[in-house]
Amino acid sequence: MICPRCGAASSVLETRTNKTSMTTTRSRLCFNEHRFKTVEIHEPVYCSAEQRNVKFVQAAAKRSHFWKRDIQIAKQLGVDGWQALAATYGITKSAVYLAAKRGKQWYERQQSRSAR
Repeated sequence: MICPRCGAASSVLETRTNKTSMTTTRSRLCFNEHRFKTVEIHEPVYCSAEQRNVKFVQAAAKRSHFWKRDIQIAKQLGVDGWQALAATYGITKSAVYLAAKRGKQWYERQQSRSAR
């Protein structure tokens, strides 16, 4: 960068990035000992359609994993008891019952759709 006072080349002394305002402030010192600051303003970066699709697919896969887990918990709750399921899946008692409730709803919804 060229010094605005004398036109000499300069070096960077310090760089600070502010992610909130999306700016980078640099303190510079030219070879003639003049100090000055520069501010870079960054444009917001938007995701491409391809990146959004990848995130959507990952989220759908995660939901599918939880649906399958919750259906398994709903089926096993009467057989194994909540303590065994909580230990197996590493969740609390309330999470076991909530997962069983959701699993039962999803299983019934799946059955009603296949009956159509």
